[in-house]
Amino acid sequence: MLHTTVIVAGTLAAVNTAGGLAGFLRKKSVGSLLGGLLIGITYAYAAVLLAGRGEEVEHGRVIALGGSGLLSLVMGIRYIKSFKPVPLVLMTVGIAAATYFAVVETA
Repeated sequence: MLHTTVIVAGTLAAVNTAGGLAGFLRKKSVGSLLGGLLIGITYAYAAVLLAGRGEEVEHGRVIALGGSGLLSLVMGIRYIKSFKPVPLVLMTVGIAAATYFAVVETA
């Protein structure tokens, strides 16, 4: 049975990657594509580590926490500059994910 942290990190990997691809296809935004891929790959790597054993699990949690913090920071800056809803939603998701990975027990 998969631990909930693996499912959360895997879902965030898929959603961020799909969002970056959607931003590129809709607006030809290379920044969205690269950002979505970077955060998506970070969460995917964290999910692989979270599915492991021992120290790998803690490393996966820290990587997922870092990816969440990065997502929150970048989207917070974008929201302050644009006041658009997409950066606000992504910032909120990043904060929620950071909170989750900060308090969750991975054992």
